[in-house]
Amino acid sequence: MKKIWWILLVMVFYSQMGARMVSAEVIAIGNQSVPVASLSLSEVQDIFLGKTVKWQDGSKINFAVLKGDIHAEFLKAFIKRTDSQFTAYWKQMLFTGKGGLPKNFETEKEMVQYVSETPGAIGYINKTTAPEKTKVISVN
Repeated sequence: MKKIWWILLVMVFYSQMGARMVSAEVIAIGNQSVPVASLSLSEVQDIFLGKTVKWQDGSKINFAVLKGDIHAEFLKAFIKRTDSQFTAYWKQMLFTGKGGLPKNFETEKEMVQYVSETPGAIGYINKTTAPEKTKVISVN
C-alpha cells in the first residue's frame, strides 16, 4: 500500500513540474503603453476571459490570442482551460451579447506586430521569440 502512495505522490509532483515548465515556455507581452510590468495569474485570467476590460489607468485592454501549440500551452498554464473550453466560453459570450471573439493571429510575428502597434494591447509568445518593440510582462 505504501508503494502505491509513493507512486501517486511522485506522479503528482512530476505533473506539477510539467505545468510549471509549460508556463516557462510562454511569456506575456504588452504594448509600451500598458501601465503594468507584472500581473498575477488571476489578473491574466480575467483579461483573457473578458472580465477585466480596462487597465488601471482607465485605458482599454486589447488582448489577442494565437492559434496552435503556443496557444494551447498558454491556455493550460495561465487560463487553466483547454482550447475547446476557451472557444466554447467565447462563443457563449458572443451568443449572449457579453463579448466578441478575441483578436486571433496565425503567427507570433503577427502577434508581436499587433501588440507593438496597438495601445493597451497584450498577448503572448514563445519565450524564444524576440518581443520586438513590446515589453515583457511578468506573471506571478
